Amino acid sequence: MKIFKNKERKQIFLSALLLVVIIVLYIELNVLISKINLPKLDITEDKVYSISNESKERISKIDKNVKIVVVGLEKYKDNVFVNNVMKMIDEFDRSSDKISTEFQDDTSSENNPYIIFQTETFARKVWINELYQYKYSSVYENEETLYLVEPMITNSILGVVNEIENKMYICMDKSVYSEKYYLSFVSIASSLGIDTYGLNLAEDMKIPNDCECLVIVPIADRADDGSITMSDFSDEERDVIVEYINNGGNILFLQESKTLTNAETPNLDYIMGLYGINISDGIICQENNNIQDKISYVYPCVELENDILKTVNKDSKICLFDAGAINVNSDESLNVNQQVILKSDNNSFLRKDMNNNKLKKTETDTDANGSILGVYVEKNVGDNISKAIIYSNSVIATNTPISIMDTIRNKNISVEAILMDDNAELMADSVKALTNVPDAIYSAKNQYNLVPSVNILTDNITLKIMFVIPMIILFVGYIVWRHRKNKK
Repeated sequence: MKIFKNKERKQIFLSALLLVVIIVLYIELNVLISKINLPKLDITEDKVYSISNESKERISKIDKNVKIVVVGLEKYKDNVFVNNVMKMIDEFDRSSDKISTEFQDDTSSENNPYIIFQTETFARKVWINELYQYKYSSVYENEETLYLVEPMITNSILGVVNEIENKMYICMDKSVYSEKYYLSFVSIASSLGIDTYGLNLAEDMKIPNDCECLVIVPIADRADDGSITMSDFSDEERDVIVEYINNGGNILFLQESKTLTNAETPNLDYIMGLYGINISDGIICQENNNIQDKISYVYPCVELENDILKTVNKDSKICLFDAGAINVNSDESLNVNQQVILKSDNNSFLRKDMNNNKLKKTETDTDANGSILGVYVEKNVGDNISKAIIYSNSVIATNTPISIMDTIRNKNISVEAILMDDNAELMADSVKALTNVPDAIYSAKNQYNLVPSVNILTDNITLKIMFVIPMIILFVGYIVWRHRKNKK
């Protein structure tokens, strides 16, 4: 044909033909690759979208069939987080022939997706909204998405296989904080395989036999107008808790300095005194290791030489807010063994005058170098051992909003206390130490929200873009190069 007698036209025709061939090959390869179950690639630093080796090792040892029933989730599958949850469940399904997955529509009126982990004889229910939180890093001054999906699934599978039902109770009947302030704390416990319940001690006058850990928080009396007055346990409530301790019960004390509560609490003091512990008046201040010159918002020193901290390490940052100093009595008659978890730095001081707003130590302040802010205690009671962890700050376990200056955007933002830096990890380690899940996995994976999502890198389409198309272009380029070389 004459079209091929013109060299320029011939080159244009061949280029167009090659383009058509590339498009056809691309379409064909897409169809072919979509039918192949390629491994997914996760290049995120914390492996947000894949299972850790620790989980794989634990799951590989299960000897019972486990069905994961996902209820009411598929209608939200376009949601990025829900999509990631479904991918993670799929990863677990692939990891063991003992695990199977079933999807069901939610026919209830709750309209809140959940997951049931079940064997033939045991089951556990987990709500989807417990699988993620938003955490703030004071180091990078940004918010992260904290994924609890992997530990929740791993610990739930192991829990139903071993038929372990872990329960923790919070004294909620007179708590200063309502239930909504403990949502993240409950989610952290749930990710460890622990179910949390509110306890109305004044009404029930007993602690359930299945209580592995009792959480004692600041309590108050509420007036009809909504005002609150800090209060104490009654003598009867005190006796119930003492009996629980004598039977080997474990307690997590989340308390405050009396300077803040402004209340006399002889019965609470008696209970804590059984462990050789009391909290002094005043709040701990640090001139240097504090949050944005708020000297009573401190970064304490973390003591790693103890039996508690598994997730928290030397690089972790814990934030305490107006914490008191813990006084320790090691009298042998108490039969206690105490291990420090947190303490103030060597330049800290104790301030009792709450009207003093000075950013430096004043004449009315007293030295408090190395004051204890968190302690673990084991108490021998006959043939039983009662374990307790005491923190002189209750706010760290709650979703109480803390005002922080975002220096990047130059504006104040509100950060929830428990999700500040590594406070969540501290609570996870504390709960693990006081319950029947000391070996539970807690791998809360972070994804920085200020960084573009890399979820696309886990999809097969990315493998096509990264590998298949470049190979086609290289192959076609090689043919064209050989063709032109032969012509010469």
